[in-house]
Amino acid sequence: MRVKKNAPNRWIGSIFVWRGWLERGRYLDSLSLRMYSR
Repeated sequence: MRVKKNAPNRWIGSIFVWRGWLERGRYLDSLSLRMYSR
């Protein structure tokens, strides 16, 4: 199997994007919980 030169970079980039989305979701969840708990 041949691996492209920039394949690892794209993989790491996707991981960082996933982490960013998860963090954003957690932040929005905390905000919605704070609003509903009022």
